[in-house]
Amino acid sequence: MEPLREPEFAKCQEKVVCSGDTAEIKCIECGTFQCKSCESLLHSTKALKHHQRQRQRHSTSGGTSPARCELWCSSRNVVALHCKQCKCDMCGDCDEQMHKSGERAKHERRAVGYNTRCCGDSGFLLLNNEEKLMIEDTEKFIEQLGCTSSSKAKVVSIFGNTGDGKSHTLNQAFFHGREVFNTSSHQDSCTLGVWAAYSSEHSTIFIDTEGMLGASRNDRIRTRLLLKVLAVSDVVIYRSRAERLHNDLFEFLGDASDAYWKYLSPELKAASDRFQLSVPLSALGPAVVIFHETQYTLTLGAGSPSRELSADTLSKSAEMLETGQVLETDASAPVCAEDLLRARFSSMGQSVKSFSSVQYVGTQTQTSPTDFSDLFKSVCDHLQNSTVRSSRTPDVIFKTLQSLNDKFSGDIQNVQHKGFLDAYFTCPECCLACRKRCELSMNHMQDGVSHKISTSCCYNHQYDNKQYLCKARTYSVHTYIHTYIHTY
Repeated sequence: MEPLREPEFAKCQEKVVCSGDTAEIKCIECGTFQCKSCESLLHSTKALKHHQRQRQRHSTSGGTSPARCELWCSSRNVVALHCKQCKCDMCGDCDEQMHKSGERAKHERRAVGYNTRCCGDSGFLLLNNEEKLMIEDTEKFIEQLGCTSSSKAKVVSIFGNTGDGKSHTLNQAFFHGREVFNTSSHQDSCTLGVWAAYSSEHSTIFIDTEGMLGASRNDRIRTRLLLKVLAVSDVVIYRSRAERLHNDLFEFLGDASDAYWKYLSPELKAASDRFQLSVPLSALGPAVVIFHETQYTLTLGAGSPSRELSADTLSKSAEMLETGQVLETDASAPVCAEDLLRARFSSMGQSVKSFSSVQYVGTQTQTSPTDFSDLFKSVCDHLQNSTVRSSRTPDVIFKTLQSLNDKFSGDIQNVQHKGFLDAYFTCPECCLACRKRCELSMNHMQDGVSHKISTSCCYNHQYDNKQYLCKARTYSVHTYIHTYIHTY
């Protein structure tokens, strides 16, 4: 048997059902390179089916084809990580399975950026599904993007439920159909964590996110991860392929608006001061584009002209909602999609006042392919508009995301939806005496700020949490009263 070697284009060494075809698999235990047909036949037996095998990478078209996972994943996913101990490159799916527990969870892994660029763009893992930043510093971030430190860019991110075609949408609409972001026809989610790619054509960093309602070990961690990405974005695309828009879309955007206004915006301002950023970060959130694709039903406001809801309109709607007023529309006037969206948000008690604008883009696809032209035009219009948010250099974008990720991290209590904002972004510590929760944001102790609870505590003899105060009166008699302090 020939020794195991690594030629540029290895040939099948088994030749069971072939005559030396190009090898696609390397079996570590058999010690040979194998084509797909021979590998399938050899490892169909019970004795050999658990052999450790690696897929082979073949460089074509001058080295522009993306490197594929070397492990035995369900589909040929693009390489995302290199494990020093396993000594192989792997995709995000295989990394989660390989390193989810035991000693393997401690393996040292780094993001891999192979030369998959075409016109300067490629996808790489920015944050994994456990909120860990996979890029070490600004220089590595700029290197992975394939741009220069002086390049100015905006950020476009996409959200939606798993399986709704978020990665495919970015590839088709902004990268001329190239598979910059990995797609899959399998049931398993092909996007875990947060992926990024730079388009020199649009001077934009596009961010692909993990789908909601998917099989995740911690939905709360995933939601907080998405909200941090939303905070650094200039334009957010919410992708839906439901025949009718479901409540989860309105709940997520409403909660995201509240989270941005209450927690994320103050931290963005603090980060701007902390890093002395030359570009001030806007108090208003990103522009939201709801991209709705249907097959059998008409889109919202079909036949009526579309118009975006401006920040002033959203603010007025929020004020009417807070005062209990009902949002009404003129029955004689044509109802556009944005009016219907505003009424839907109002009926659910949700406000989206933090966003700079909300726009609806609908398309009915009865025969493939999907028409992305309206989405492309809408996003480009928002990118050219600098009245709310200006382009920033990559180091500003990275430092802002890094700051948010450091600030809002850690375990989240298992709470119901209504307590979501406090649970996701506030300090998890509780008073040992009265069990009330700290009111400050996460990791405030790093800034030298002590825990705070504005309400009164209760006495607990175990902690002896009394504090005696002297109350002097007009005559020379002193009485003493005690109050309770919070103990952590």
